[in-house]
Amino acid sequence: MLLLTNSSSVNATSLLLQRVQVSSLAVILWSTKLASFLFYRALHVQEDARLESTLSTKSGVVFFWFISFVWGVISSLPHSLGIASSLEGDNNNIIGLYCGTILYIVGLFMESIADYQKWSWKQSNPGKLCRTGLWSISQHPNFVGNICIWTGIAIMNVPSLRWQLVPIACLSPLILWKFFLGQAEGSITSGVELAVKKYGDDPGYSDYIETVPLLFPDLKRLFAKK
Repeated sequence: MLLLTNSSSVNATSLLLQRVQVSSLAVILWSTKLASFLFYRALHVQEDARLESTLSTKSGVVFFWFISFVWGVISSLPHSLGIASSLEGDNNNIIGLYCGTILYIVGLFMESIADYQKWSWKQSNPGKLCRTGLWSISQHPNFVGNICIWTGIAIMNVPSLRWQLVPIACLSPLILWKFFLGQAEGSITSGVELAVKKYGDDPGYSDYIETVPLLFPDLKRLFAKK
């Protein structure tokens, strides 16, 4: 009986360490990928029209970095709370770890592929609207990928949290979804206004914004075409 108890304790501890390691690796991998891509893009583009007005004043710069800090804190809530939790693992933790990891991988690939497709398109088709690959089924597939990434990390960690902390951890994917939706709609940044100025004369632009979903692809219509 004592042997079984010790074995169960070892398995629970092993699952706890595994979850912390996987969650930490997920955050490090995504952070490294994003920082590398943004650094590479900054070296080549050297400007972002969406931020010109914001970064033109000291108050705008302070606001930008403050929002970036808050965004980082909120995004990492599931991971931060998860690695601080010492609750022992059970079957729910195993399922959460596997399901969260799968969703994270899907999101990471989607965000990475979307960024690559957009960058490649701009290099060979400057000034033209990208409607290829993932951008043909979503106006902002990179946003969708990011939402999946942090939802996956939340699913990894939520089963290990005390119930009082679960709503706090869930703020990450919910607020990110609301934030990205605001960006896509143009209520937070001037992205939509800039897009209209840039692509408004393109005869296919109106059809694109009317038929292609802002964020999540219409899977029913997508499979119906096939």
